[in-house]
Amino acid sequence: MKTIYKSSFDEGFYDYQGEGELTCPTGWTPKWVQGPGGGVLHRPEFDAKNKELGQPEVRTGQYAANFFTVFATHDGCLYRKFKVEKGSYIRASIYCMNVSNSSAGHNGGHGMRIGIDPAGGEDHTAQTVEYGEWWSSYMPEWREREWHKVEVEAVAQADEITVFLHAKADYAADINASHWDDFRLESAASVPATELANLPQVGDFPTLEQIEEVVRKVFREEVARARGNK
Repeated sequence: MKTIYKSSFDEGFYDYQGEGELTCPTGWTPKWVQGPGGGVLHRPEFDAKNKELGQPEVRTGQYAANFFTVFATHDGCLYRKFKVEKGSYIRASIYCMNVSNSSAGHNGGHGMRIGIDPAGGEDHTAQTVEYGEWWSSYMPEWREREWHKVEVEAVAQADEITVFLHAKADYAADINASHWDDFRLESAASVPATELANLPQVGDFPTLEQIEEVVRKVFREEVARARGNK
């Protein structure tokens, strides 16, 4: 796999639309599902964690990204678009750290995952988004303040894709917070147009197993051709 882009968010942060509670990594945009109020699907607060200020929620470098709610549920994300080659095999990965607890002794049902919209959409709830597995407080092996790598793979169906850093809290707790660091975007050989045309289109996106089978087939053919030319 070839690395297209990597970041530990040390490029800096900005206030989205000038709002101090929406401090996001440079190049990334916040988004959330807006609820009816009363602590249900509340807008998360986005900010930066800074190691030089003594904040421990940084894996490498100086900064990490973070968004959270207190005494509320949320469904939000940071997203960013990337130029890629249509038909290329894309892998996105990041380290995340989940904090979810309350003084009552329960967690907020909080989870984190990474996703790719292979058609470049901006809706993290869309059916076209291909998500990896959750790192969630529902999981038996989950531990607070433990960094965990999450990743996802997809085939680009356009010359621009969107990556989503998605977090969701099902129950109000004292704190439901997601921390993100060390993002990497990689690509492999493109799937030929003839192969791509045989895959279901965006509205019926193929499963990861279907994508992997196509890519394995392409690599087998390339290896066979290389051996035949020797």
